[in-house]
Amino acid sequence: QEEQWARCETGGYFCLPQYLRQFAELAGLPLTFYDRMDGQHLVPYQAVVSHQSWAQLGETFLKLFRRQRAAYRRINGGCA
Repeated sequence: QEEQWARCETGGYFCLPQYLRQFAELAGLPLTFYDRMDGQHLVPYQAVVSHQSWAQLGETFLKLFRRQRAAYRRINGGCA
């Protein structure tokens, strides 16, 4: 079975929580990533997720994320 990957639409501004939300949604994982913690905004390259959600789905998320990372490298001329 061949996987299909699509680029994330960022509108020219990358925000890790937004990217991770989109990735989780497309993967069918009910994970919510946040751009703030304890009422404080995080920098755009940081994200938080609840401990309980990560304990349940983190391993699955990481497995898919690693496959995505390899596909990204392959698509962009690197080695997978």
